[in-house]
Amino acid sequence: MLDGGLVERREVVGRRCRFDEAWAGDGGDLVPGPQADDAGELLADAILVLSSEVIPPPNRESEDGAGEDWEQPNGSFPSETAKLEASLEKLLVVADGYPDLPAGITARYELATALVTLKKSEDAIKTYDKQLPAKALAWEKDFHAGKSIWKDLDIREVTSNIAGIKFEKQEDGSYFVGGKNGKGDYVVKAPVSLSKLTGLRIEAIPDRRLPKNGPGRAASGNFVISELEFSAGPVHDLKKWEKNKEWIFDELAEEKDWTGADGGKVAFADGGLRISGSPKGGALTIGDFYHAGPFRNVGFAQKVGPEGLDSFDSKKKFSHANQQLAWKHKPEWKNGQLYGDVFTGNNSVNYLHKVITVDNPRKLPLSLGSDDGIKVFLNGKEVLAKNVGRGAAADQEKITIDLRKGDNHLLLKIHNQSGPSGFYFRADAPIQVLPAIVAKAEATKGSVAVEVVAKAKDVRKAKIFWKTKTAKNFDSSRSTSEVGIAKSEDWKTYRFDFVAAEDVTGLRFQPGGDLVVKSVRLFRNSAPVKIPLANALATFSQQNYTVATAIDGKVAAVNNGWATSPQSGKTHLASFETKQDFPLKDGTELTVALKQQFQDSQHSLGRFRLAVTDAPRPVTFGVPPVAKTIFAIASDKRNDGQKKQLLEIYKKSDSTRTNLDKAVAEARKALPVDPELKELQDKINLAKTPVMIPDRIARLRRDLELSKGQLGKKRLIGAQDIAWALINTPAFLFNR
Repeated sequence: MLDGGLVERREVVGRRCRFDEAWAGDGGDLVPGPQADDAGELLADAILVLSSEVIPPPNRESEDGAGEDWEQPNGSFPSETAKLEASLEKLLVVADGYPDLPAGITARYELATALVTLKKSEDAIKTYDKQLPAKALAWEKDFHAGKSIWKDLDIREVTSNIAGIKFEKQEDGSYFVGGKNGKGDYVVKAPVSLSKLTGLRIEAIPDRRLPKNGPGRAASGNFVISELEFSAGPVHDLKKWEKNKEWIFDELAEEKDWTGADGGKVAFADGGLRISGSPKGGALTIGDFYHAGPFRNVGFAQKVGPEGLDSFDSKKKFSHANQQLAWKHKPEWKNGQLYGDVFTGNNSVNYLHKVITVDNPRKLPLSLGSDDGIKVFLNGKEVLAKNVGRGAAADQEKITIDLRKGDNHLLLKIHNQSGPSGFYFRADAPIQVLPAIVAKAEATKGSVAVEVVAKAKDVRKAKIFWKTKTAKNFDSSRSTSEVGIAKSEDWKTYRFDFVAAEDVTGLRFQPGGDLVVKSVRLFRNSAPVKIPLANALATFSQQNYTVATAIDGKVAAVNNGWATSPQSGKTHLASFETKQDFPLKDGTELTVALKQQFQDSQHSLGRFRLAVTDAPRPVTFGVPPVAKTIFAIASDKRNDGQKKQLLEIYKKSDSTRTNLDKAVAEARKALPVDPELKELQDKINLAKTPVMIPDRIARLRRDLELSKGQLGKKRLIGAQDIAWALINTPAFLFNR
């Protein structure tokens, strides 16, 4: 026990147990009075045991060992197990003796934690469940008091790589998703004012405009979030960024270091820097992918579907194995991205088509990857065939194709032997096909923003490229997405964002046509940081689509991610704790990526809201609508079914309780078979297996047994010996 008495012990308790609203639910302070003092003193004694140092005994056999006279120092334990075992009795006294006091609640929590560590998970559950009614009561009190640990994100922007999709902000701050349905990602950006993060929540909301009232866009009202990615980066407001460089274009400006490139011409006119010129080598346009398949039970060499065609009709259908396969538009499949598991079907083929258009004949380098085999056709002619077994990866095959003037039809055939399948495609087209201006620029690695003030007589699409000390050429792998330039006689501001993995040494502005630039500003900020998530909870998870698989780092077409069938038409909540308290500084923006890669391209989320929290752990998903309905009923008017339902709802929201369930499930799993033991057992079984005796050995054995029998008959042996001697006597043989 620490010197200083009860006061110091209470300080220890306070640090360890955190008697606050999140734990006690009654204002957080120790209840005054002798009873509370006793509970606090007993708990302090238990916590002191848990805080004790672990000092293992020395190795008595080593040369530098302490010998037989070594004694365990006071207040220490030889192992973590011994320390936890010593704390159990003390914690149990407080937990059972003072169940309604904060000290008792905390003791039960510490007791459950110790039992889990000691692999006594079922005992831990029984212990922890004793505090659930008190915690559920505090949960309800907070609700009636208007308290909420969750703060809805004020979303700045929602984008998606699904072509034709529309996001509509609703009055309650949620977003409704309309337009074209498809497989792809939602990327949500929102500023945040908290000093730290401890959790993220997704609220899937039903809506009458959705099938079966949603909250998903599938015909069943379902959705599948395959994977969730969470990150923090600089806020969108450039006022909070560092301005590295500014170029002002007018006749008096000293800085005139932007020069024309690839046919781009520059001149100071119309109040700025006029950029003009014609495309060098002809313009090049690479269209979107279209996919047809899978064609099942088809070998690598077998021709089916579109193979051999030198034209393309997006509405054409192909008959195969009593089914009709059509082309599906895949704008989300981007250049230079690996799609490792987008196809299924053993011994099957999938076809990918895209149109490549050029003004003049030219060569185009391609980098390809496949799982498993791959064939490539250009305008109906085979230019690559590789029958292999492998997983898809970048740069497995590199070829250069000869493009004709106008449209060119590129067809990829991916043959899958077994399991999931996918592909990789990158067109290494030189970006110097359009007029541009270039300049030296210096910015340290991280988030970079380029702000361009310009005007144009026609609509344009512009991009920014960058280079670094190691990547000294401008390349399509280091470019922003296209930004639309409006037709306007007035100056308008356009922004280009990218994240540089290395220090930036140069910029290239490619406007896509003639325009006038008034100024260019270069800003820098810190790079986005991924926020790891853990302890996933949900009000409901579909079988084989548990919410925990939405943060396991895997993206698969089936049996992966969070889904809620058959409970359509209901609000569903899912919460995730940050693995550690994540500190935030002023000027931070959060990015949430909802990856939706279910196989049928229809299971996207239809209406949603996002929230974050800085509340102490454990973080719960909040109060679902069904619990709010029960809260509206006076506690003394609730039937047993409602009381039980309310407790079960809270149980699902308590991450400690759900982790205990996982621990028990893990403990009940059969132990894996020891490979060495299996090998030995196999050898024993093999040794017990009867072995067929070869005929030659069998004959020898029979001869041996016959000889043994003859040897036992001495009179017969004697007679045989005499006969043999006579036969070999010359007088007998020759009658001499």
